[in-house]
Parts: sequence; C-alpha cells; structure tokens
Amino acid sequence: MASRKNKGLLGLMLIYVAAFLIASLMTGSIGESFEGLGRIITSPSQLTKDYFKLGGVSAAYLNTAIIAFMNFAVHALSGSSLNGLSLIAFFLITGFGFFGINPMNMVPGFLGTLLFSKVTKTKFASVANVSILSAALGPIVSEMLFRYPVDTLGLPDVWPVRIVLGVGLGVLAGFLMPILYPNRPNLHKNYSLYNGSPAAGLISVALTSIIFRCNGLEMPNNTDVGGSHRLVVCTFAVCVALVVILVGFMANDRRFRRFGDLLRSSSYCCDHVEEFGIPLVFVNNGVFLLGFLIYYNLVGPDMMTGPTMGAMICALACTGCGGHIVNMIPTMLGYLAASALSPALTASSQPLLAGLSFAAALCPVSGRYGALLGVVAGMLHAAIVQNVMAFHGGFSVLNGGFTVMFVTMMLIPIYQYFFEVRQTPGILPVLKKRG
Repeated sequence: MASRKNKGLLGLMLIYVAAFLIASLMTGSIGESFEGLGRIITSPSQLTKDYFKLGGVSAAYLNTAIIAFMNFAVHALSGSSLNGLSLIAFFLITGFGFFGINPMNMVPGFLGTLLFSKVTKTKFASVANVSILSAALGPIVSEMLFRYPVDTLGLPDVWPVRIVLGVGLGVLAGFLMPILYPNRPNLHKNYSLYNGSPAAGLISVALTSIIFRCNGLEMPNNTDVGGSHRLVVCTFAVCVALVVILVGFMANDRRFRRFGDLLRSSSYCCDHVEEFGIPLVFVNNGVFLLGFLIYYNLVGPDMMTGPTMGAMICALACTGCGGHIVNMIPTMLGYLAASALSPALTASSQPLLAGLSFAAALCPVSGRYGALLGVVAGMLHAAIVQNVMAFHGGFSVLNGGFTVMFVTMMLIPIYQYFFEVRQTPGILPVLKKRG
C-alpha cells in the first residue's frame, strides 16, 4: 500500500515537473532560458524578487522545473512513506521557483538537514519533508553570496569569505529546522496547515537580526515586480489543472465519487491521501488551482507576475492534508472584505495576492468554527501579512505561513473560549453554553 501511495504522489509531482519544463520550452529558446537562469542564480533572492522580470518567463519556468525535480528526488530517494505532508513540502518550495528560491541557494539547507541526521543518527527519511522546507531560508544564502557588505563584519570582501558565510548560514538553518519543526503545533494548535513556516520564520528572524540589525545595517528591499503575463499564467494553470483532474477522474473509475465528502471535511488534522485516496487528491489539487486562478483573474488580472504564478503553486501545498476550495472561500472573502474596509489594503496588490496563497493554511478555521469566523481569520491575515516581513526582512520565503502562526495564536484561544467546534460544516459559529 505504501509503495502504491508513494507512486501516486510521486506521479503528481512529476506531472508538475514536466509541466514547468514544457512551459519553459514553449516560452523561450533554450539559450535564453539558461542565460536567464544564470541571472536568477547569481542575484539576491529576497522576497518578492520577480523571476519573470529578472530572468525572463522561460528561465523562471526552467528554474522551477529544476527545483521541483530536486524536491521530487528527495522524496523518491529518501525511502520515506509519503503522505499529505509530503505535498506541503513539495508545492511550497516549488512555488518559490518563481520568486525567491533557486537550485543553488536551496542546497545548503539540504546539507544542514543531512548533517543533522548524521550527527543525531536519525534516518534521513524521517526528516525528508523538513529537508525540503529548509530551502525556505535560501534568500539568506543568496544575500551573503551576492550583496551583503561583508566588510562591515571586519572581513575581506572576497569570494571565499562570501561562500563560507552564505553556505555556512544555510547549513546552520537546515540543521536547526528539524529541531524546531516538531514544536510547531504548540504554537498554532494544528490550525495552520503549513507546519514548516513557524520554524523557518523564527530562524530567519534570529539570523537577520544578527547579521543586519546588530551591525547597524538597514535591510534591503526587493519589492520590484515586472509586468503581467496573464496569457502565459492562465494557459499554464488551466492546462495543468485539467490534466490533473482528468488523471484523478480516470484513476477513480471515471467518477468523482466521494469528492463531495472531501469538500465537507473540516480540514483539521486531515490527510486526504489516507482518507480519500490518491485519485481524489489529484482532483482536489486541480480544482484548488482553478479556484485560485479564477480569484486572481477577478481581482488582479493585471498582476499575473512571477510571484502570482508561484503563489498559486504554493497554495496547492495544502491540497493533500486538509485544504479544499469550500473552506478556502471564506478566507478569500476575508481578503476582499479587508481591502474594502481599509484604504491601505488593495486586494489586487502583489503582497495581498501572494499572501492569500498562504492564508490557505487557515482552512481548518473555517472547517471547525464556521465560514463566518473563517472570513474574520482571512481579514486579520490580510491586515498583518505585509507587516510580518519586517521581522525577518523577506529572508524567509514562508512569510505568509509565518503570518498564519500569528493569526492562529491570537484567534484560536478566543474562538475556543466562546464557540464550540462544529460537527458539520456550516456558516455560523456555534456558541458555547455557559452556566
């Protein structure tokens, strides 16, 4: 059974690897792709660096294809038993192939996690997911390699020094991730589906505070994004979604049987792979991608940038372990409500478009406490997602997931105090009876 499950999930990953590679070949020449990839690899990668603009569309898809394949290889070669959490690691890091991660800056994190497994005599299979998630700190590696003023540390600004600093910090972050990762439920009580975000965020806050603020340096700002590539993004998303849905439909005896049950699940501590099977995970993945594409086209059609494309891929991370479009809609409505009520928030802005993909981690809130309180959670996430970056300077790509930690730490105790957990999905919360 485990082997069959692994083959199914690895097959889903390979579909995306192939899709990114085909998109790269169709949007530019091989020469242009590799030339642009060189620019991506040799540039700072702090959020939100638009790889469509930096390297070109074909290079961004090639970069993502390579990252997706590396993530696939870790899962395939580690010998671990794959589940919904495996898809979280795969899609979260793969999505950042469009804005923040490249094959070079993710390797030190892998090495750090591998070192942890050797030092602690832990099987690498048990930390394979964490190994992939450690790439979230890749921008720190790129920063030290290509931009950070190392002379402020009293060190010569030469390549050997930069390599030692960049690779060293990446290895350190990767080593720390398996230590901090198991404590994440204590922070958000399992109401966040993106479990690696708190660990990556806390490590990034510590490291960036030391290397920037403690040295009196201002953190650089990478918010420049390019123009919209709506046709490319929409064509890619529609084609991939339809292929994935079709594969799931065929594998499910040419039926959508039990998909309705999946859409009625609470999203809390769920593993769709175990509960509903691989075929419906495929279907859920494709439907979720189409849902985000529709939202982005309605709200921000002129912002189909690299970060927007990557955000849609990142959002797919939760489709194997609880996330589905029914519990996502309240969060989307929360984002729209927040932008309608606040003149400072614009639903079509790049930060909110990207932030929404990580707000998908809030699906359990809607599932357990009702859609209305899910809307409130979405509003709060939209309100603070741009401010959380001030803590880590954009050097952890999991900024939106880190924001979910703050949202759940604040709201869940309040919800637990006033409301009962719903036994079935619904719109309104259920008040606790007191006295």
